[in-house]
Amino acid sequence: MSNPNAQLLDIRDPTTATTDESMRHEVIAGLTDSTKKWPVMILYDERGLQLYDAMTSYAPEYYLFAAETSILQRHADEIVHAMRNHAANAESEGQDLVELGSGALRKTTYLLSALARQIPERTTAAPTNRFYALDLDDHELVRTLKELESSPVGGEMKGKVSAFGLWGTYDDGTRFISAGGLEGRSGGTGDNVPTLSKASRPLHMLFLGSTLGNFARREDMAAFLRTLPLRPGSGDTLLLGMDQNDDGEMIYTAYNARMGLTRAFTMNGLVYAGRILGNEDLFDVPNWEYVGRYVESLRRYEFYLESRCDQTMTDPLTGVQYAFPPGYRIFANVAHKFSDADAHNLFEGANLRPIRRWTDEPTKYAMWLLERPGSTTSVSGG
Repeated sequence: MSNPNAQLLDIRDPTTATTDESMRHEVIAGLTDSTKKWPVMILYDERGLQLYDAMTSYAPEYYLFAAETSILQRHADEIVHAMRNHAANAESEGQDLVELGSGALRKTTYLLSALARQIPERTTAAPTNRFYALDLDDHELVRTLKELESSPVGGEMKGKVSAFGLWGTYDDGTRFISAGGLEGRSGGTGDNVPTLSKASRPLHMLFLGSTLGNFARREDMAAFLRTLPLRPGSGDTLLLGMDQNDDGEMIYTAYNARMGLTRAFTMNGLVYAGRILGNEDLFDVPNWEYVGRYVESLRRYEFYLESRCDQTMTDPLTGVQYAFPPGYRIFANVAHKFSDADAHNLFEGANLRPIRRWTDEPTKYAMWLLERPGSTTSVSGG
């Protein structure tokens, strides 16, 4: 992977809501309609991704990262073995791993290292196994792919697993895969760019970090999971991280850590929103505050941006003024939590069947290996 830019595939659809004009419309709508809600992508520009990585990796109160890391440290070999064992032809055809919202790849490296250990040495230089990191910012994708290449795990992957970046949204990724975009030349030299895929190659999708909980509504989660291109009875799998914590105080503390990283991450949305409207200084950040609350009845934590004073903002494009009185709130993000019943109801609604589950020691966090129904299998816990 000597040239990570050659390994970066721009899969964005310019006709979707990722275009500047569509994002602008959503930002303005969030200031005028009754929901006062901004699209969650407002939080994930290049700076936002960096702050998110810092928040999830370094704040000791943010238990989700430690819990998921603990599971992967102890069970990565079991998880990868279960994925590969579920796909009967993984050895002969190779396999594709796709991570949705890959971020800094800190936790993913445990799985990639385990995968490399389980792949036999080859006499040819062309690996048949491929890993695709999907995320919203091209610069961060290139940076993390470079770091992966130069890391010890990158050395383990050499000749066994080639890595690519997919630049786009979740929807772009599912569309790209469904259209056969993962099919490609089996090689890891950096000059090999995927074209179309063999239908027989197993697909393993990774959705870590309980990111699914950031969907606005639980029905939206099921609808999204139904779109994942997992073929029934094919050996395709989804590894899904889910926060199953029900301790409201612990949850509140996780998103209000002393380091202030959640606040910085959420407040950065004001800068990105201003940039989309034409001036990243448009919102006077010191006049806003991050406010969060855990709603026990809904089992979710809500993130808001709240105006601290009377203030106005003038749209640079239209000249329209927007007034924000003290206490005016913009809904910026949400983090749903899941009981066992929530999880099983979600899987049923998403047409997914559990294969196995792994949990951290306090069982506050779970990683589920799932498939589309189509073959008989049993569910076991870990």
